[in-house]
Amino acid sequence: MKVTVVNKLSLLSAQIRDEPNQDGFRLRKNQYKIIADQVEAILNNLLDTGRQLSALVAISDDESIKNSSNNNINIINNAAAALSKLVGSNSPPSNNAISAQISSLNFNITEISNRVNYYWQSMTASEVELSETLIELTGHYDPKSQNRIKATLAEFKNAIASIPSTQSQINSYKSARVALKNSRSGLNIEGPASSFLLDALNDSGNLKDLLDQNVVDFLNQHPILWKSLKVGFH
Repeated sequence: MKVTVVNKLSLLSAQIRDEPNQDGFRLRKNQYKIIADQVEAILNNLLDTGRQLSALVAISDDESIKNSSNNNINIINNAAAALSKLVGSNSPPSNNAISAQISSLNFNITEISNRVNYYWQSMTASEVELSETLIELTGHYDPKSQNRIKATLAEFKNAIASIPSTQSQINSYKSARVALKNSRSGLNIEGPASSFLLDALNDSGNLKDLLDQNVVDFLNQHPILWKSLKVGFH
């Protein structure tokens, strides 16, 4: 997130509250105090959304999320610049013009915040679903591993209760995710698909194994595995 946007909105809010000497500003004192409150609220929302976007970039390996983050920040930049230009002009703008720009900023921030939440839910839901499936499987063959996954999944759920907005929270999420992934290794699962499953959990599954109908049947019984496991040619 560009610091200039934050500075611009902060200065804008201060400028309004300082009751500048322009006659037009003084005549519309009450109007501009209301606008100042709105701008401060927008600034807080912008900062929160920016921190969440930065956290997603730091956490995710998905380039589309990083590109989207930059595009979204540019959208907010443009709307903030337009608002700053209106309020900072020598001739006070109309209520309609101000309201339109504030509405534009609020709309864009809300839309971006919704996308952030969507990305976050997508990133975390797959980890939870896979772990819960493996908890079910290990209950039949490997209670020790089941307890290990349960414990690390509980820690992971605590770490994803809200989208990280600080470096400490980002670090906690990364640690919980690594612990969860490690807890899913070395499972003792019986059956024709066990070898394939363990390899795929470690990102080294062999695509040729999918020619085995027993493996396919096993995966069909647990559909979450289809999208969670990684395979390739070896």
